[in-house]
Amino acid sequence: SFFLAPSLQYNATERLQVNFEAELFNREGTNPLMVFLNRSRPLYARTPNELVFDYNKSYTNDDVVTKTPTTNLRATVNYQLSPTWNSSTSINYNHRKSDGYYQYVMYLEDDNDEIISRFAANQYSVGKVFNAQQNFSGDFSLGNLRNRTVIGFDFLNQTIENHDSPYLVVDKVNTAIDDPAYYHFNADLIAQKINQSNEDGTNNKSRNQVLGAYVSNVLDITPRFHFLLALRLDHFNNRGTINYNLDQITGDFTQTAISPKAGIVYELLKDQISIFANYQNGFKNIAPVKQPFDDISGNFKPQRANQFEGGIKANLLQNHLQFTASYYDINVTNTTRGESIVRDDTIYNITVQDGSKFSRGLEFDVTASPIEGLQLIASYSYNESEMIKAAERVNGRRPVEAGPRHLANAWATYTVPKGIFRGLGIGAGVNY
Repeated sequence: SFFLAPSLQYNATERLQVNFEAELFNREGTNPLMVFLNRSRPLYARTPNELVFDYNKSYTNDDVVTKTPTTNLRATVNYQLSPTWNSSTSINYNHRKSDGYYQYVMYLEDDNDEIISRFAANQYSVGKVFNAQQNFSGDFSLGNLRNRTVIGFDFLNQTIENHDSPYLVVDKVNTAIDDPAYYHFNADLIAQKINQSNEDGTNNKSRNQVLGAYVSNVLDITPRFHFLLALRLDHFNNRGTINYNLDQITGDFTQTAISPKAGIVYELLKDQISIFANYQNGFKNIAPVKQPFDDISGNFKPQRANQFEGGIKANLLQNHLQFTASYYDINVTNTTRGESIVRDDTIYNITVQDGSKFSRGLEFDVTASPIEGLQLIASYSYNESEMIKAAERVNGRRPVEAGPRHLANAWATYTVPKGIFRGLGIGAGVNY
């Protein structure tokens, strides 16, 4: 593998600055071993030690390799339009490719845990991302009211193209013995299995674009009282996935959504203690689905999330003690769920968009530096989350993505500030 990251900065004038960065990365090698368990039955083993598996073997071969070249390019132009306004333009491009054999093993047998199946495929996929963003930022006063404003636009275009062979069982290996079949696995054997297969591989191309516009302003009503108001508009255009095997396009749709945001901060003690409150709105695009009947729409609105948050933040003792405490309440609406209906004495499965879920809780963070070189960090969070009007088997339950109800951690580090051992540090922490 190799990695190259040249960069260039050019200051044309005091008001104009141009930056260019490039990252060129390439790797050729075997993929890390992936072991998939049996999906139709529990394994007889209950711990990794009980599983008859040689963890010192790779279960692959040195010539079963894939190449993963990646190119990242970024250009930024900053220009001072006036004493109060600045322009920032950035363009980003990413090109990544995967070319070669990908392999994994899986337990498929119904009667034992000693036989594994080795799967492999020949992958060729290319992903491209282009992003351009233009921001105008201003810091100006209207009378005695200070304004800090951002007006911007961004464009994102993503393309992913896949031309992969089917994943095939290349061979089976008995892990309880030193199976001779283990040593016969190589790139030629994989190619032979692929050439003999009548299965179709993956040949598709997906494309989507997002065009966004936004405006944000922080107004200083007084030197201690700050008010934020922001609005973002996004137009999402999924141009669908082209299936070259079937010569058809699926999943093409467009959606437009507006997200507002508002917040207030009041400094009880200037630059030391503040109370804050904010409201944020976000959305997630929901792709259309094929319903069994024409009178049931398969087009959906964007999934919405509304968050309210409030708390207090302190920075005391000349930056030696920082403390934050906050409460948040998030409600997600327009979630989709499966539902069964009966027509003509037949049960049909449809998708409806009337579900919701909530997440609310408390968060505390403390950072202290009582003496030079010593830093103490502690945090605790409590989260209550529940799905409402979801699929029957999960309705009223905690979402998987919610994580634990209680989460706490503490960390202490000490770095020698002076003398011959200056910079030497030690740390210890605990997560619960």
